[in-house]
Amino acid sequence: MTPKKIVVFMIGVLLSLLWLTFLSREYVDVENEEVIHGIKIGSFQMKYPTFWDIFSHREPIKNDKAMAIIQGKEPKIEKDTLNAELVNNRKFIFPKDINHLRDSIEAFLEGGNPKLISNVEGQIYYPEPMQEFVKRMNEKLSQPTCRILHYGDSKIEGDRITSYLRNGLQILYGGSGPGYFPIKTPYGQRSIIIQTTGNWFRYALFNAEQRKNKDLLPNNQYGLYANVCRFTPARGGDTAGLKTASFTISPSYAYYSRLAEYSQITLHYGNCTVPTLVTVYENNVEIRKDSLITDGDYHAYKLHFDVTPKKLKLQFSSRKSPDFYGVTVGSDQGVQVDNIPTRGDSGFHFTRLQNTYEAMSRELRPDIIIFQFGGNLVPYLTKDKVVSSVKRIITNMQWVQKRNPEALLFLIGPSDMLRRSSKTTYDIIPVLVEEMKKQTAENGFAFWSMYEAMGGKNSMKIWYDNRMAASDLVHFSDKGTERISELLFQNLVEDLLSVQSVEMYRK
Repeated sequence: MTPKKIVVFMIGVLLSLLWLTFLSREYVDVENEEVIHGIKIGSFQMKYPTFWDIFSHREPIKNDKAMAIIQGKEPKIEKDTLNAELVNNRKFIFPKDINHLRDSIEAFLEGGNPKLISNVEGQIYYPEPMQEFVKRMNEKLSQPTCRILHYGDSKIEGDRITSYLRNGLQILYGGSGPGYFPIKTPYGQRSIIIQTTGNWFRYALFNAEQRKNKDLLPNNQYGLYANVCRFTPARGGDTAGLKTASFTISPSYAYYSRLAEYSQITLHYGNCTVPTLVTVYENNVEIRKDSLITDGDYHAYKLHFDVTPKKLKLQFSSRKSPDFYGVTVGSDQGVQVDNIPTRGDSGFHFTRLQNTYEAMSRELRPDIIIFQFGGNLVPYLTKDKVVSSVKRIITNMQWVQKRNPEALLFLIGPSDMLRRSSKTTYDIIPVLVEEMKKQTAENGFAFWSMYEAMGGKNSMKIWYDNRMAASDLVHFSDKGTERISELLFQNLVEDLLSVQSVEMYRK
């Protein structure tokens, strides 16, 4: 081939590739759950840039507010959404060591209570009357026992965010232990060490793959924690012979010292219709043997200890497994916080749960319930669907509130999320956040915008550049998780200071 023909061939190839950029469109990549640019014909799909992706000029992304937040500095407030009073001459300074928090608060409150600042970017938005909501929250936290449920999507898996919040509240109000965990954990769990023997199955109503394969519980009795573990399959009769399975827990020292201290362990179960033997071992020594109640209803099997067991094993034998709704581990006083991740869900699964949820609510009596959802909506959401999508979340929150009428409810909105193609914020996020503010206020729920708290538009790019976000530009790194958790907890404490008495901190 002559040089001239080679040049003509290369130009032809380049023009063909350029022509394809005009065929490229925005479409949903179902496998990776994101909206991308590419070519899609039937089931065939291929990522490919558009003409403007290549030739449009993009300014380097800057966000001074996000950078200040990352560095622990006071960001400039550009927006006061409800004309709130911003002046607060007495700003509480958090100690570098959170274990000194009580002493710092005691010294601060000697000067009186600060003014409650709400309805401002980055702060918690409270419904009216705001001061009354915060006062009720402090009263619940100050009770002899207070249980908090933290539902959320994949951003809270492995006790992320929840663990920091739990540790801080237990420092202030007492309590210990990691709270809830499932017997079979589909994600990394650092707040407690759990090992299983036998063939355990996990069922979750929010699991899209199980719904697709119709591998769900026949009765939708998933309990308060929205998933069930069993050592025989849910569908089918009794097994040919006895099946034996067990789980063993040990305290974890990977996060905070209070996680490794607990005196109460409760096994939540139901749908037990055939004789089931449970044998309890502490440090390989049998300490208890019981039969679970076989009436099919929900029950709580409780164990109490004077000293945290170094190793505790529960072994089960039966022809047919009961439904195990989870295990709660904690203390008989103070704050208990349950981390309940529902990967892939947008907070829509609650209304499909059956009456075991209500029975467990009566047993556990949650005082504060946090919902952290919205991120899974973002890649697919259009403006005309925002109001109805938020309404659907609110409807599910109302369903939970009806079964826990004394509980205070919070909604945490999505973080900033970036399109992989452009590395810029999804345009729908601020629209979604504003609608969440509106509907939570109308329904008496508190709201915290993670998007605003981390710096708003394109803040995830700044967090990623500072090693605080994962490469998917959606999730946080461990370092970023700690920072966003600090922001939530510090906002909460600053609000509580407006109603707290210095007497609760005096020794």
